[in-house]
Amino acid sequence: METLPGAAEAKPARRSWRFWLFVLSPILTLGTCTVLIANAWRAIKPAQEQAAIFHRQLSAGEYKEIYRTASPGFHSAVTFPAFAEYLRKIHDQMGACSQSANQGAPTANSTTSGTTVQLKYSMVCSSGRLDENIAYVMMDGVPRLLRYEASSPFE
Repeated sequence: METLPGAAEAKPARRSWRFWLFVLSPILTLGTCTVLIANAWRAIKPAQEQAAIFHRQLSAGEYKEIYRTASPGFHSAVTFPAFAEYLRKIHDQMGACSQSANQGAPTANSTTSGTTVQLKYSMVCSSGRLDENIAYVMMDGVPRLLRYEASSPFE
């Protein structure tokens, strides 16, 4: 078979960047989600260990140390005198507390901005039950206090 003079051989069409974006985006999304979920699960145990340290420090009245190791976001939300007064009030009203086995399921959330872990505790105290919500943010692999909320029968 003869070809016409000047007719070039047909080259296969190159795929556009949109095609490759369409093909690869589900794979990239799945990979990113897998990494974020793994980060969230890995953050739960260190946060629980830090909460145990927090409770020991709270019982010992080491409010300055709790505040010192908290996250910058916590520092911008509350001053040390206000935080110390809040903890002192809870400690004075509730008396000695022991952590009960009734702990809510931890919640971890990991995004490209960071990982946060929220823990719920129900403490048995000499003056009644104390429910706590403690949130930690992971900073350089270390959980830092982000938020502390306590509800007692005196509120």
